Amino acid sequence: KAFNRSANREAAVHLELALDALSHLPQTRENMEQAVDLRLVLRPVLTPLGEFVRILELARDAEPLVKALGDRRREVLIQSFISASRRADGIS
Repeated sequence: KAFNRSANREAAVHLELALDALSHLPQTRENMEQAVDLRLVLRPVLTPLGEFVRILELARDAEPLVKALGDRRREVLIQSFISASRRADGIS
């Protein structure tokens, strides 16, 4: 809801809390998929805030998850996420 109101900071807080909650749950396929998807949702929330370093951290955290899942679609999304984040902030 916060994201839809362009309340990006508030949305980021709620999404980060959801990620934290997921980290305390068993690492089932469903939980891993949700962890990746939450990171993907965080990107458009954090971009207007200029949080490119955090975006890159989230994507890098997702890399082992998508590899373990063997989910090619999510893997491509995460790799494009990393590439775009690095370009946006000039990170090498």
